[in-house]
Amino acid sequence: MNLSIEGASILFDDCPQKLWGIRLANGTRDDTTTKELIGLLDEYRSYGVNTITTFFMGCRESAYDPFSPDGRQIDDDHARRMRSLAQALEDRGTVLVAGIFYQNAPIGLTDRSAVENAIRTATRTFAGFGNVIINVVNEHNSSGWAKHGCYPFQDPDEIIHLCRIAKEEGVIRTRKVACRLPSDAGKLSRSSLAQHPTCEEHNDIFHTGCQHCPHGGRLSGFGRRPGRAVLSARDETV
Repeated sequence: MNLSIEGASILFDDCPQKLWGIRLANGTRDDTTTKELIGLLDEYRSYGVNTITTFFMGCRESAYDPFSPDGRQIDDDHARRMRSLAQALEDRGTVLVAGIFYQNAPIGLTDRSAVENAIRTATRTFAGFGNVIINVVNEHNSSGWAKHGCYPFQDPDEIIHLCRIAKEEGVIRTRKVACRLPSDAGKLSRSSLAQHPTCEEHNDIFHTGCQHCPHGGRLSGFGRRPGRAVLSARDETV
């Protein structure tokens, strides 16, 4: 499977597709959770789900920081679980949206350079995969970021800077991780940064975790429950 972009559309193996996903933010917190999530993928797929979102730093009730203080290393077991999930999804023709920073996590990165290094480290984790979208920061406009002095996460220009690092790393290191900056990146406001890939009018590959499109586009399925056995987009545990 190989993700690519043509205009405003996301393509799976050169065929335009709409992303319809489930957010399972702590899906790689431990081996048991990841195994259970992988065991549910076929059922999710049977309902038309083609995208799973999980975060390197988990969710509100299950948050963690797998990076070293300088951002140059990641916990080996956590990286292994991320790759195993990416592989299981790729085997099923399904996308992984891999989120990196979460505002309620106990972030231990020491400074700006460490944050930039963590972006590179996270992107390298998916070397060789063609089904991964990088979500650099969850809800950058959340007040929860104020307590993290290692980086100005609430500044839209600084988020774009991190996107560019991920894009460069994806091209140089992996060549297959899907990375794209919006064409109006230099003009983005705090609200216009929040473009979700399920928006039918703005399928930008990069987004910051917001579930609403500021451009008025209609979300195609994100947040709807396609079947009783399928978790909604707001469910964060498996």
